[in-house]
Amino acid sequence: MINVKPSAKLRTNYNEVEEFCKTTHEPVFLTKNGEGSLVVMDEVAYSVLMHKEEILAGLALARNSREDGEKGYNPEEVFEMCEKTIKRIECEQ
Repeated sequence: MINVKPSAKLRTNYNEVEEFCKTTHEPVFLTKNGEGSLVVMDEVAYSVLMHKEEILAGLALARNSREDGEKGYNPEEVFEMCEKTIKRIECEQ
């Protein structure tokens, strides 16, 4: 479910918006004059989003490398790289 609130809600009920974001790890989309304005999310949700972006960027780089004829990795090598990335992410949180 997408959570849309007017920006005034953030000004008048910051604690409520903050609590919602921290307990659900879901973003709140803020509007101003009926138009989209900002997205508010807690630190954990933002960190997860950034790590997903990092993984997707790595996959795109790998795909481009393969298309350029570079050597690929076998499943064991990929699994090992994924495990290392997951451990690094867990240590950061």
